[in-house]
Amino acid sequence: MKRETLIASLAAIACALGVFMTVDSVLRAPQSADVLKRRGEDLARLRALQSERSRDLAAVDMFNRLPTQVAPPLADLAAAVMPDNRPSLRPRESRPAAEGWSVRSTEASFDNVKLADLVRFLARAEESRPPWRLIEFHATASEKSPASARVTVLMEALEKK
Repeated sequence: MKRETLIASLAAIACALGVFMTVDSVLRAPQSADVLKRRGEDLARLRALQSERSRDLAAVDMFNRLPTQVAPPLADLAAAVMPDNRPSLRPRESRPAAEGWSVRSTEASFDNVKLADLVRFLARAEESRPPWRLIEFHATASEKSPASARVTVLMEALEKK
């Protein structure tokens, strides 16, 4: 009889333990679901960051493969397009970028420039490798000609020294 009592007691304990663990699991289920949801959202954000990083690395690799890693001087680009109209150049800050590259900013002011010449200058600057990028543009109409203006542009270029 002792053996049957022992087996019955163990069965009752196992049953009680099973009921306790079931109730505990049911009570923790919403909290576990929230944790899994947050982890899923974190994973989605990490995948988006990985995708961005892949594009960034591809861009850095493309810039690293350029034959020259310094943008041509704006004065030379302007002289090639409009030899009679030299801009006043004022270097601005240079700030670090990815993997040894830096961003160089230069302000170019033209006193009286034909807008068609300015467009060709900006196109040539953008086509150079590494390219110049137009950041700011300010124009004031000229009294001399409707096709001319006083223009100030802020340009940026990546360079590696």
